[in-house]
Amino acid sequence: MKAQAKLIALIMMLVMFSPFAIDFYISTLPTISEQFGHNGGLTLSAYMLALGVGQFFVGNIYDKHGPFKLVSVSIAVFTLTSIAIYYSGTFYQLLALRCVQGFATSGIALSALAMVKDNFNEKEGAKLYGYINSMMNVAPAVTPLLGAWIFEITGQWQVLFIGLAIYGVFVFPYLLASKDAPKWNNKKELDADYSFFKNKKYQQYGMVSVFSLGTLMLYVTIVSPLTQNELGFSEYNFSFYFGFVGFSMLLSGIIFGKLVEKKSLEYLFSVGQMIVVISALLTIVSLHQAHFILGAFLFFCTGFIFLIASSTSLMLSEFTEDTGKAVSIVSACQMILGAILGASVSFSPLTLSESFLLVILLYLSTTVYVRVVTN
Repeated sequence: MKAQAKLIALIMMLVMFSPFAIDFYISTLPTISEQFGHNGGLTLSAYMLALGVGQFFVGNIYDKHGPFKLVSVSIAVFTLTSIAIYYSGTFYQLLALRCVQGFATSGIALSALAMVKDNFNEKEGAKLYGYINSMMNVAPAVTPLLGAWIFEITGQWQVLFIGLAIYGVFVFPYLLASKDAPKWNNKKELDADYSFFKNKKYQQYGMVSVFSLGTLMLYVTIVSPLTQNELGFSEYNFSFYFGFVGFSMLLSGIIFGKLVEKKSLEYLFSVGQMIVVISALLTIVSLHQAHFILGAFLFFCTGFIFLIASSTSLMLSEFTEDTGKAVSIVSACQMILGAILGASVSFSPLTLSESFLLVILLYLSTTVYVRVVTN
């Protein structure tokens, strides 16, 4: 039990790398845009794209060698890249370094999710996935405020990446102390077998999982410019709102964790659908009353927790091997879709609210299709 507790704590630390790398500096995107004369949101899209592409490569490494080597190297690269960003002098240097940082984070993120499947049963895993997604949203609740405060004191957005480097240094000793955790180094050599693609649950619920995180990444990309530029929020007002949504997601994860002990995953999937329907309706209203988009974001993020936790557990429920490759494909598609959606709003003739409405309707259509097919 002590080793398993260590593993859970380590998993929680690992899943925080990606949200920290996104949320810690998100309130400074307008400043980055002004400094370099380029859309600062592209640094976010570059990170997510690299995070997604990297998943294609790290899945096999996880399955063949286990998480320890993969996580160790990934954290080291993440930390060094964060320091290098502090010294970046041009926008293109910043973009390149964010790509490297995203690639490094892919090994950390994949290992955290795959370790859940490798060490916990379906119900335990679903509960832990709910807590993981909630923990990931502690970052939106806290780090934008902390980042805005540090930026106001120092006047330098680059200092925030030194904070990311410090986090990497903090986690690494705990990584070394957790080597006695179950299934930490005993992965066996596997052939490059991708027959798991034929699994219907993996195909169907994996598609929902992809759209879930892809849509969340769109929200993360547009929430700052929409609230600050269109609704007139200050950096602090934005950070408080972003944090409030993050806390609501944390609460949703706790509620999901309690409900999963009594209700089926399919039932909780349907609950998530209903919550996202409310978000879509509020988004439609926001096209005429702009502030309703704040409620739409809140309901979407709440429903997201129910859909991502249930769909991720269902898609992996029949796996005993190839966990790394199975997670890597879905995680890659999640981040690539998120990067594409985030970058596309810069070139789309639609407003940010209209873009969000279009994507959320496609997202809902995907969930309805999956429920119909699986029934």
